[in-house]
Order: sequence, then C-alpha cells, then structure tokens
Amino acid sequence: MTLDDLPKIIEVLTKLNSGICLSSDLEALKLHSGLTFSGESKPTMARDKYARQRYFKHPVSGNRTLFEQHLKSFPDAKRMHFLADFSSNKICIGYFGPHLPTTNFPT
Repeated sequence: MTLDDLPKIIEVLTKLNSGICLSSDLEALKLHSGLTFSGESKPTMARDKYARQRYFKHPVSGNRTLFEQHLKSFPDAKRMHFLADFSSNKICIGYFGPHLPTTNFPT
C-alpha cells in the first residue's frame, strides 16, 4: 500500500459502509454501494493452491475465513478482499494488495 492508495481506500470503505447498512445480500450491496466486486472464478477456487490464498484471519473470531469477494477498482490492479456480514451490517477486510494468483494469472 502506498499513500497514493489512501484516497481510493477511504472512498471504497465509505461506500461499503453506507451500502452494508441498506443491504441484505451481495446484489443489494452492489446496488447500494455503487461498487463493482465479484467472487473468484470456479477454476481458481477449485485449485487448492489458489483457494487457500483467499483465506485470512477473521478479526472477530480469529479463525481463518474465506474472503472470496473482492473489489477491483484500485490502481495497479490491487485488490481488496472482504467479507460482508449482513446480520451485523459489518464489512471485514481480509486483504488489500497486489492481485492474488489465479488460474488465468498464476504469477
């Protein structure tokens, strides 16, 4: 992460925060936040080598948890992997950084 990333991160977190308060599922979160995000492809998640890289420590439970949903709207192809909890209206960020390897881009 660089200082140049901070304005975009703040913008995205503000939109996620507003969106989660009005949403009960991922489609509603997309609508209410105005953000573009997606889950991982089936081929990527089918390969343990890549799937396990989407598990991060959950800040509340402390357990390793799948953070499959990710935002793509950052410079230099950076990604923000997150988990939406619609029952508590909270977003947990598991990862922010360079694009993680996939079956299409195994870097």
